[in-house]
Amino acid sequence: SLEGVPFLDRTGWIASGRSFVAGSPMKILDGDTKTHWHSNYQAVDGVVTERDNPPYTIEITLPEAKVISGMSLHPRGDGMIVGRILKLNVYVAKDDASDYFLLFENTEFPLATGNISPREIAFNANISVKKVKLEILEGSGHYGTLCEFNLWEERSEFNTVSFEDFHEEDSKNRLYRLDTKDFVASYGGACWLDFTIDK
Repeated sequence: SLEGVPFLDRTGWIASGRSFVAGSPMKILDGDTKTHWHSNYQAVDGVVTERDNPPYTIEITLPEAKVISGMSLHPRGDGMIVGRILKLNVYVAKDDASDYFLLFENTEFPLATGNISPREIAFNANISVKKVKLEILEGSGHYGTLCEFNLWEERSEFNTVSFEDFHEEDSKNRLYRLDTKDFVASYGGACWLDFTIDK
């Protein structure tokens, strides 16, 4: 990961989904940055005539439960921004028989032109998971794409907790954006055009 946490070995992982074209969801596990999963659409002579709308769902199943501390979602590697994930929900399950637990809701990734760095979700606690479900709520251009998906190994500095205790444990070290509506910024010089200090 960008934080230096090793990824889990993906041998035996299975990725599935109901909306795809130009490669099955297994493309997110093939280790090739030139391939990617793409939500389904149809085109005639280069003009899109039909497409599946979000949400798009991808499920990743591991051969056995593993303790993880985060995940990385690598955008398509061809430099195009179409389909890059902008907002998603993340669900996890501890085994094949259990219901999914909502781990992160409405997680947003701002779109940066030309940025092909992984979108990462770092935890502040370890959890044991057997399955992960990505529910992509919004993608650039009203499509969904994903190049590679990785899970982070557990981190020795964090506690390993149950799903039910995760949010409380995670919040102890999570960063929050302060509400700036009552903040005041001042500047003694002149500003160019309307690029004033309140911006």
